Amino acid sequence: MFQFPAGTYFGNTTDIRFLDESGGSFDTTRNQMIIWGGGHKDYAGNEIYVFNMDTLRWTRVNDPAPRRDDNGSIESSGYYPDASGNPDPQQPRSRHSYWYQVYVPDIDRYCSMGASFTFPNSLTLANVDCFDFTTKRWNASRMG
Repeated sequence: MFQFPAGTYFGNTTDIRFLDESGGSFDTTRNQMIIWGGGHKDYAGNEIYVFNMDTLRWTRVNDPAPRRDDNGSIESSGYYPDASGNPDPQQPRSRHSYWYQVYVPDIDRYCSMGASFTFPNSLTLANVDCFDFTTKRWNASRMG
């Protein structure tokens, strides 16, 4: 992996671990590369990062989930817990995202078509989760 100079920032962090096992897609509306991923024991954060081609800068779009469920008690839902411990469809779990991420211009959404190697126990799920950059919210759909 390329060694970035000390002090290089990616959004709000110098930690490049958000790229572990991540996939991405190009947002043609905003001229930016979208990166999201992590998964199993590598990285639990579910925040989205973008690299803007006009400014050549990284930006963190949203904050990581406030609750992680480190033991995986509700991992089979594909979501991190809300304050009551129930699955929160606004917080899809970190996952290996590789090649099944897509930006869909017709609906202006960034979508994850499935989930593999979710945090922390590496489950595979049929969840489809789409992020709306205007509202900064996820829309969830369970396909299986």
